[in-house]
Amino acid sequence: MGERERICPECGVVYPPLPDDRCAMCGLTALDPNDPGQRDAIDEAIRLRRQLLTPMWPMIVLGLAYMPVVIGAMHVTKSDSGGQLLGMLVIVGLALLVNLYVRSRMTPGWRLALERARPHDKGLALRRWTSTTAIAAALCIAFVGVRAIEGIEALAYWRGADPWRIITSALTHAGSIHLAGNMLGLAAFGLAIDLRVGRALTAVILTAAAIAGALAQAAYRETPMVGFSAAVYGLIGATVVLLPRRPTLLTLQGMAIPLPTWAWTMLMIPLFTFTAWADQRGHVAWVAHLGGFVAGALVAVPMRWATPTRWFARVEEERARRLERLASR
Repeated sequence: MGERERICPECGVVYPPLPDDRCAMCGLTALDPNDPGQRDAIDEAIRLRRQLLTPMWPMIVLGLAYMPVVIGAMHVTKSDSGGQLLGMLVIVGLALLVNLYVRSRMTPGWRLALERARPHDKGLALRRWTSTTAIAAALCIAFVGVRAIEGIEALAYWRGADPWRIITSALTHAGSIHLAGNMLGLAAFGLAIDLRVGRALTAVILTAAAIAGALAQAAYRETPMVGFSAAVYGLIGATVVLLPRRPTLLTLQGMAIPLPTWAWTMLMIPLFTFTAWADQRGHVAWVAHLGGFVAGALVAVPMRWATPTRWFARVEEERARRLERLASR
């Protein structure tokens, strides 16, 4: 970043600004990206610029096209699992094209602002893409293809089955909705734990929760099981132990209610468990969820003394500020 380079909320990066830090093109006050006190204003300016330039119709079309694309992919591949994987890849590819289209509409000053407003983001992005959470998500997605070849019965786990099936069953999912839900859970809880305790200990939490959940469900019912839900619940349990005061937002009747993680968990875990228990025809492995949650919490207790990664504090501070802005609206 140049010594006198500033970010204008209207024009993006301007260099050099006027002596009083006003933008030479539009006259607005330009912000200093090296000043921590102006970081929130810069983030808000970038968010608004993206919002203004992002057309709504592609997002609406992608949402409406998801099921037709998946159904068409199933006909092409002659496989339910293969079609779901191909359909998801098509939708993700189209979303990336929309993102590239938005960037192409930005002025050079705004493209420069996106590149320079967060000079350390590239290191954080690499850390996220090589995290245990990202690797676990990639394995779950890859197993869609394995399931298409081997069949779900060859990968599921049940009482008395070979122990290695615990791992294959955790990585196998019953359908695209099942997979998407667990990937959302991984993104919501996995990255925070990964930055808090590191890759190796996150892998320990996921593995312990997956094994405990499978064994608990097998002890309760003999029917085969698949899914990464027990591991995701293990991450929730670890979050309660490691980050009990982490802020969250509960939306009720259009009102945003700030809650610490422990309070959110006491409300949501019983609700989710009762809903899963009530779905007897769907054979939801609700005992596996509880087993994974308890195992994740117990395994995380000695990890409270683990040293956080160098990005952890900054990421959590930014997240807390975003939630504060949402709650104030």
